[in-house]
Formats: sequence, C-alpha cells, structure tokens
Amino acid sequence: MSSAHEASARATAVATLGETIPTDAEVTPLDGRRWGMVIDLDRCTGCQACVVACQAENNIAINEENRVLERRAKTWIRIERYWEGEFPNAKARFIPVLCQHCGN
Repeated sequence: MSSAHEASARATAVATLGETIPTDAEVTPLDGRRWGMVIDLDRCTGCQACVVACQAENNIAINEENRVLERRAKTWIRIERYWEGEFPNAKARFIPVLCQHCGN
C-alpha cells in the first residue's frame, strides 16, 4: 500500500470512527504488517461475505450443518439483525459484530 493511499485510508477511518484508531507509536506491528477491517454499516446487507472472508483468512474450520442448526457454529464475526421503522415500512438493518482478535 502506498503512503498516500495509507494516509487516505487512515483519514477516512478517523472521519468515520473518530479518534479511536491507535497511532503508530501505540501499536507494535508483527513482521512489519498490521491488519484491520472497516465495515460500512450503511452498506451492510447481511450477506455474510465478511464472515466467510474472516474464516478463510484465519483458517477457521467450515461449520457442519448440525452445528449451525444447534447454534453452536464457530465464527469470529456474527451478524446481528434488527428492524427499523414500523410495519409496513419496516426495514432490516444489520450490524457485523467483530471478534476484536485483530487488535491483539
């Protein structure tokens, strides 16, 4: 990632999240790399692509159907759904709840 792109991404994240992003002095990178994930809640459709990407990147085993049905599936990200508005104009909204492992 270029320095200009990284500065732009940091500025966008700060504008979106506020000043909660740690500075370089507060974070010790492993092997010179730092990872993070930003999800735009206004664009989240509940598709669970972020869940699949996290599972693939972190080598989490694929959940068997019976584990999902028993609500014992292992995931590091879960998608919470809530309803906004009144019937018949109610809209589903989704909030990905991240595991916070990336911060360690």
